[in-house]
Amino acid sequence: MRDIDETLSRIDRGDYQVCTNCGGVIDEDRLLVNPTTTLCVECAGKLEDSPSQSADDEVPTAAELPPDLDGLDDAELSEYLMTLVQEDGQVDTEELVLHARNGVIFLEGAVPSEGEHQVLLNVLTDVAGVREIVDHLEVVRLAWEREDRSKAEAAQDVMPGTVPDQEPEGGTEDVVLSNEEGIPYEPPINPPPPPHRED
Repeated sequence: MRDIDETLSRIDRGDYQVCTNCGGVIDEDRLLVNPTTTLCVECAGKLEDSPSQSADDEVPTAAELPPDLDGLDDAELSEYLMTLVQEDGQVDTEELVLHARNGVIFLEGAVPSEGEHQVLLNVLTDVAGVREIVDHLEVVRLAWEREDRSKAEAAQDVMPGTVPDQEPEGGTEDVVLSNEEGIPYEPPINPPPPPHRED
């Protein structure tokens, strides 16, 4: 039904015989055999030879959006959906590429796990109400541990009491150190007052 609706829309727009891949003319004999096709014979043949996509798996050119998203242009929709995924907080978006075109959402790049992949799809379909997703995401386990994603600068040593809200020397740092070294902790006889008190 979706393909038929899209075909009727293309007829109304006057581009029914235009190939969505190359812009050439789709032969009438091909349209008689497959009235909902959007590809000419040459482009369909190229897709059949491609291992990543078959001719039957044609990329949708447009899709309906829920009313609350319908007024957004492609850039606004892409930004809104990416923000929605980031606010959900369950998906690592560092290598995720999300962009919209005529209501169709294209996913590229990588996520660390299949679980995050499914969460992403659920956020887009169940929460945002997106109806068409072209999913080219890869699942790359532990992607954040790769060398090309490591911090450029090494961590620097921090002296006790130099970080805001950190305990000064003689505070909880001693407890941690004594636990690590297996030595029982003995509190100081005259501990210094907290930094915000003067007594």
